[in-house]
This record gives sequence, structure tokens and C-alpha cells, in this order.
Amino acid sequence: MKYLLASALLLAFTAQAQVYKCESNGQTTYSQVPCGDDAEAVTIDVVNPASADAAAPAQNAATIKASETLDRIGVNIKKRDLDAKIKRLERQAERQARQRDAEVAKINSEKGRYVQNLYGVLHEDKINSAIVAATTIWNTRIDATNQELEKARAEYNKL
Repeated sequence: MKYLLASALLLAFTAQAQVYKCESNGQTTYSQVPCGDDAEAVTIDVVNPASADAAAPAQNAATIKASETLDRIGVNIKKRDLDAKIKRLERQAERQARQRDAEVAKINSEKGRYVQNLYGVLHEDKINSAIVAATTIWNTRIDATNQELEKARAEYNKL
């Protein structure tokens, strides 16, 4: 029943006409009857303007569905890009932490080379200050990366 109704609506919306295409004296003409031996039969689909208005809601629904599909595709692309950014930032934060630890270990290795006298104490204070400075610099970088990472995660979770 549903297909019968759809077929009836389709027939009401469109019609076909067969016309003949002829060329004479370099000009192309169209006619309902063959206009010569060289007449070529052409089928033309004609849309009833009144039926086109009736088909508008279906076209609008299709347009809305297509728009929704494009929106979903856009969201998925944005999620994919944010996921890649999150992974990149996680790797960056891990790399920065390893670099910080390596630099602190390198500075710390200088402690044992000096004897425990006044020079050794002064040198150890200098090394401790260098460790604090290096740790502060790296922690600032890591914190900035983590803040950017949290923003990206929050944006991802909104989608």
C-alpha cells in the first residue's frame, strides 16, 4: 500500500513528453511530430510546478538530514583532531618530565666530586640552587603543557 501511494505521488509530480529534435538550415527545432527524415526522438521529464511545491517538505527533510550528517562528520573530525592533540600533549609532558629528571640527575652527580670542606659545602649549595632552578623551569613548562592538555580534554568532553 505504501509503495502504491508513493508511485501515485511520483506520477503526479512528474510527467514525460516525447518530442522530436530536428536540424534544418543549421538551426535546431523541436516538434511534437517528426519534422523530417533526420528527426531524433528525445524524452523530456517535465515537473509540475504545483507538485514541486508538494515535494518541498521531502526535499527540506532530506536537506536537514544531510545537514545533520555533515554536522556529525564535523564533530567526528574535531574529536579525531582533539584526540591526536591530547596524545601529543601527553607525550610532550612525559618527555618534559624525563628531561627534568635527567637534568636534575646530571646536576646531582656533581655533588660527590668534592670533599667535605668549606669549598665542598659552598659548592653543594650552588648545586642545590641549580637543582631548584632547573626543577622550577621544567615544572613551569610541564604545568603549561598540562593546562593545555586539560583544555583539550574539556573541549573533547563537550563534544
